[in-house]
Amino acid sequence: MNASSSAPEPPVRVLLIAGAGRSGSTLLDRLLGQAQGCVSLGEFFWVWTWAYGQNQLCGCGAPFRTCPFWQAVLRDAFPEGSAPGPDEMRRLHPLIEGNRYTPWPGRGRPRADREAYDRGIIAMYRAVRKISGARWIIDSSKFPVRGFLLRRLPEFDVRILHLVRDSRAVAHSWQRRRVRPETGERRSLMPLKGPIRSALASNVASFLVPWLKGPRSPYRRVRYEDLARDPAGTLTGILEWMGESSPDLGFLRNDRASMKLDHTVAGNPMRFNQGSLEIRQDDEWRREMGAAARCCVTLLTWPWLLRHGYFGSQTRPPR
Repeated sequence: MNASSSAPEPPVRVLLIAGAGRSGSTLLDRLLGQAQGCVSLGEFFWVWTWAYGQNQLCGCGAPFRTCPFWQAVLRDAFPEGSAPGPDEMRRLHPLIEGNRYTPWPGRGRPRADREAYDRGIIAMYRAVRKISGARWIIDSSKFPVRGFLLRRLPEFDVRILHLVRDSRAVAHSWQRRRVRPETGERRSLMPLKGPIRSALASNVASFLVPWLKGPRSPYRRVRYEDLARDPAGTLTGILEWMGESSPDLGFLRNDRASMKLDHTVAGNPMRFNQGSLEIRQDDEWRREMGAAARCCVTLLTWPWLLRHGYFGSQTRPPR
């Protein structure tokens, strides 16, 4: 892919934020991306299908294929004549990572396809590191398959940050109608999920994500509610766990953060926000969620609500 040098390249450090959708991962991703030495990519899982394939808007507001940052990354990762190229990666992505919850990325596919996709993934993350100059890549892809893919490759030093949120809040969020600004003039809406489907997805994520823990993939769990209540303390704990001693959180002032421009490829619409951002608890579900939906989600997810500390005391859960 890139010209080899005498000294091997160091592993790419990736913090993978994993968990259920609508768990606050975009907020956590972007807050960590403001810290020195970190770059926020958003849901990098979608770079080939949504960002490159559909030319959706980068977090900076430019279409992906004309964003200077991503153009530099693509040129570095896929020089002319390289194999695979971006179009081949777009073709391979659903074949290798199409099952978002499998522990076996690309199972059943030809070995050549798996190896080509691995080369492309390695080249892409390395190029992001090079162009951004960051020590850590923050990737909020969330899906377990991305974690299983990265941890099997020795080119990565991956840490798994399991973000959890009250499943009733998650289910309520999936019922909100929101415009997807990244689609530009097409102005499509974000997808909706019913309470049962949302609850089952939360269960699957809560069950599978801890499987990512291993000797080469340290694991830590954090709650969205703790992040919203104490952003400085939560972020400090995460960054120190990553090995960033005495992290500079000068971008935080109590419950407000000063957000710089990020080149995120997918995520919640707040990824486009710049400047001052209020960090507050989103507990609308307590007032607006219907009794039937609340009861349904509680019954379906109660073991995980209990395990993550959502019954009784709201103290920080064990890691």
